[in-house]
Amino acid sequence: EEEQAEEHIEGELIFEHTEPLIDLTLDSQGRVVFMDQLGDAWQCDAYGSLTKLIDVNMIDPLGMAFVSGGRLAAVDLTGEVFFSSGEPESIQTSAEIHAFTVNSFGTILAYINPQSTSLRGLILAAGKEQEFIDCGERLTDLSFSADNRYLGIGTENSGILIFDMAKRQITQKLAQSGLRSVIQIVPGDHGGWVAAYESGKV
Repeated sequence: EEEQAEEHIEGELIFEHTEPLIDLTLDSQGRVVFMDQLGDAWQCDAYGSLTKLIDVNMIDPLGMAFVSGGRLAAVDLTGEVFFSSGEPESIQTSAEIHAFTVNSFGTILAYINPQSTSLRGLILAAGKEQEFIDCGERLTDLSFSADNRYLGIGTENSGILIFDMAKRQITQKLAQSGLRSVIQIVPGDHGGWVAAYESGKV
């Protein structure tokens, strides 16, 4: 069979920013929202018009996510979380943040600290920080399941832990050998989890 030639599709440039970008998402109306390396968050419409959503002096911006009330939360590696509107304007967690995820309701921001074994979270409506569980091994990444019932957590030892949000306990441990650290974990389309490993395997 003859191989089909690759199809090259021209993309359309919406906007060219002056600073390097570190994160990208869409708002509820499908508009592009991006964060630059200074920690500023911008909303861009289809015509390239910009609106600044967050303008703070972040030390080491990590990423952003929409939370309840249509607000945008911007997370700094130092452990501070800034909000685009409402009160409080920011929340300082007790330690640095290595990775974070937000449930689809925008009510819980779960996170892990660098070189830490603890899974922690911010209950955003109350501005309350709490430790969910000490997993006993170093954690590297995390993500909510599509139904928000579970957190998939990657570990430094190539393991995957499944944390039940209602029971506040680890209900499954998936072990892999020789793959090194989990660098990213996301929920699969039909249940289960997809993980990328430091060894280059998925």
